[in-house]
Amino acid sequence: MPVEFIVKEQDGYYECRYIGAIADQEHLNKWQEFYDSGNWNPGFLEFMNLSALGAAEFTPSGLQKVAEYRRKIHRQIGIRQSYLVLAPTSLGFGISRMYLTYCDATPEDAVYVYSIEDAHNFLANYAANAAQVKKSG
Repeated sequence: MPVEFIVKEQDGYYECRYIGAIADQEHLNKWQEFYDSGNWNPGFLEFMNLSALGAAEFTPSGLQKVAEYRRKIHRQIGIRQSYLVLAPTSLGFGISRMYLTYCDATPEDAVYVYSIEDAHNFLANYAANAAQVKKSG
């Protein structure tokens, strides 16, 4: 499965893990399935894990279609998505930057890390902060 979604409900984020190569239509289909599944939570952080990304088969126009689809949903419910991007290679970094530009993400919307350890540290702090907010709310 080239795109895998893992929801961490208790920690307030979901992981979108890219594994191997993925074609444009398959990429769009996976996002549509995720939104339709009911597992997506609009308030959750998106952890875009590109550590196992293979040779990219998607195109800039394909990335733009996925971004347009997601922007439409986000605008309908009035949210801005926040991202943690694990991009250990220049390929992953470049693709994620292009994709987030299509998503209208600003530099404030995304945090980039280059190692899985840095991603785990960020997510542990994020989860601790989310738990603290729940307690005080």
